[in-house]
Amino acid sequence: MRLLHVEGDPWSDDPLSITLCEYYDASQIPPYMILSHRWRDEEVSFTDMTSPDPLKARSRKGYTKLETSCRTALQLNLSYAWVDTCCIDKSSSAELSEAINSMYEWYATSSTCVAFLDDVEIYTRMPAQDHGEAIPADRYVFEDSEWFRRELIAPKEVSGIPREVFMDPDKLKKFCIADRMSWAASRQTTRREDEAYSLLGLFGVNIPPLYGEGRRRAFQRLQIEIMSTTHDHTIFAWESTELTGDMLAPSVQSFQLSDQPGYRKLSYEEYMDAFDMDSAKLDYSMTNTGVHIELPICKVPYHPGLYFAFLACIIRKRRLRTSSTFQMDRPGQTHGAPREDRFYSSTT
Repeated sequence: MRLLHVEGDPWSDDPLSITLCEYYDASQIPPYMILSHRWRDEEVSFTDMTSPDPLKARSRKGYTKLETSCRTALQLNLSYAWVDTCCIDKSSSAELSEAINSMYEWYATSSTCVAFLDDVEIYTRMPAQDHGEAIPADRYVFEDSEWFRRELIAPKEVSGIPREVFMDPDKLKKFCIADRMSWAASRQTTRREDEAYSLLGLFGVNIPPLYGEGRRRAFQRLQIEIMSTTHDHTIFAWESTELTGDMLAPSVQSFQLSDQPGYRKLSYEEYMDAFDMDSAKLDYSMTNTGVHIELPICKVPYHPGLYFAFLACIIRKRRLRTSSTFQMDRPGQTHGAPREDRFYSSTT
């Protein structure tokens, strides 16, 4: 990992000394500030920072943002900062791949994250509407920012991400796959494939970036990698008018929630009890013919040859019921099933 080492007076307008340094041992990395921002014209690159000409970096339009960010780090009593424009050698595909797969960890382990909003004006109060009282502008300014529309990190009231996740990254594990996907469902990315690559850390998986493969293929690879680490059925709890033929969502937008509160995974015991089964298989896998998964099924009334298949998840805040309203169909065996509207169902 590369960091910017910053020296100088944090409270004056004197130029700062900003140099690159590299750490190969994670235990040796000092406390640092990380910058979250939108790229603009003439950002300071790794090549600029390593040029023999010390004026090359300073001549770039983006140097003002870089120096201002580093000055903010010093004001926070931090002598190191990380900025993606110049701390990654993007001419190296291997280094770019490592950076994409490490990005979540780098943000999580930073001492503080500073967001740079350069496309909004700051007002203390918004103008009064219809002779009413003026209201605080903070939220309006935040939501107008291009950073807000394109970056994942934001408070729960505007992004849906619970505050506890920000306070303790370990709490991320308690949220199901569908929940985590929904947090990014409204996010915009400049490159289509980054819709998938930007979610690697959120699910603790790694895949090599292949720019040019397209959004759908990149998101498919992400889901397949997630499937190898979990048996969470909510990965199949998505909605779209676009059919994929393999139970995988075509894009993260398919997990966008409207008015419903999301999903909750069912435990092995809940799943067996709900369907009155002696045993159940929650695991699944991707094969060369599609997803291999075993699910309890029942006939769709008045539609011969069609069946409902029930996943091991339930809409959150709904109570799990075990009253039988129709029959499960199994070779040589019949089981009772819970009410159909209590489960997300998919036809196969």
